[in-house]
Amino acid sequence: MRIFAQSEASANRRRVRFKLVDRADNLTPEPAINLVTLLGDMDVEKSDGSTTAAAGVVTEVGGGSYRYEFAQAELSLLGDLELKIDTAVAAIEVVQSDVRRLAQVYGHLHDGRVWLDTETGTAGAVPGVNATIDNPSDNIADAKTVADAFGYRHTMIAASFKALDILIDHPRWTFEGWRQNDLGGQSSIDIDAAVDIGGAVVRKCHLTGDLSASVSGGIVLEDGSASSLFNILVLVLRGNCELNGALSIAAIGGGSGITQVSGTVGTGGTTASIAIRDDSVVVLQRIIDGDWSLNAIGDNAIVALAFESPGDVLLDGGIFASAVVTISNPRSFSRSSAPAATVVIEPGSVLEGLFLLLDQREYVQDGPNQLQTKCRRTSFANEVDRAATVPDDVGPFVEGEHALAIQTQYIESVAGANPGEPKQFKVRTL
Repeated sequence: MRIFAQSEASANRRRVRFKLVDRADNLTPEPAINLVTLLGDMDVEKSDGSTTAAAGVVTEVGGGSYRYEFAQAELSLLGDLELKIDTAVAAIEVVQSDVRRLAQVYGHLHDGRVWLDTETGTAGAVPGVNATIDNPSDNIADAKTVADAFGYRHTMIAASFKALDILIDHPRWTFEGWRQNDLGGQSSIDIDAAVDIGGAVVRKCHLTGDLSASVSGGIVLEDGSASSLFNILVLVLRGNCELNGALSIAAIGGGSGITQVSGTVGTGGTTASIAIRDDSVVVLQRIIDGDWSLNAIGDNAIVALAFESPGDVLLDGGIFASAVVTISNPRSFSRSSAPAATVVIEPGSVLEGLFLLLDQREYVQDGPNQLQTKCRRTSFANEVDRAATVPDDVGPFVEGEHALAIQTQYIESVAGANPGEPKQFKVRTL
């Protein structure tokens, strides 16, 4: 059995040998057969069952052995290929002419994936010739054609100053950057709104575009970045990632959102502005830099931000009362207005420029001195919000939160469990 590359371009790689012998003993060679007559006795049957007269070249090698060189067009289909020889001379038998399988033999040139470079690549979709690391494709359509021929689902993308536009469905694919551009930037891919890349892994790439059609599964962003990315269904962050610019969660209801499962996330020192729809969830656990603007937070949405290196957070209006936002260790926190969402600043967080109002304390007589038993401590993001509240020395203790507060704590002293034990303080945070 011989194996050929589909549409093999090199003539010396399209050749097979066979031998003609005397049928009486199946041994004696039959040299000097008329080659024109012999070619006329040859047919080529392709994997789709079609049979055509041989269009290649036949030559005599010597000693009754001959060689047939397939025409390139005869190797156009994947599958089995058969060279049929029916000689007019009854005394001649054909030996060593078996079924020739048409397949790709140059898989080692691809290493299980196809290679693409939008700047220096070349057009073409011949397996073993195009979409290799030494001769990458210049467009995604050719690269996918080669990948489909091998059954690959992995595209290596060279970083360039020209973004790769994904205009063909690639569900459950892997896109991986393999070379930085001259400024050290990542490979950049842009997803068309009509294209499904659901279930894909995007590794070491910068991702932009519209994911509204990517319904085949969640997308994993690994050691990559994203900006101007809209209608996110499920985006899972793995490794060290960056989010910046405008991003939006798809308005599909429950199940959508952004979740970080490992590594760190930052903005690259810029700003990430995230629009969060109804019932969606955004969980970022190890934020290392940047400004984070949360806007249009929908009904029943949940947002949890945990800063490893303190960053700035802005709640930018349009936030449903049923939304819950939890923030740990931000550097600063502000609201563009007074949204109704429940905001919890985790205890122990240190806010630069945080203003506190200690108000509405309750006292009881304890011997010659007064003992404070209850108070409400309220935190504000800035002095303007603080000044708009009641003074810190009026009114008895009451429950409830100031309208502009970012956090309210209730502190209560309780007697020790045993006589002589000091009083203890319980802190409850809203």
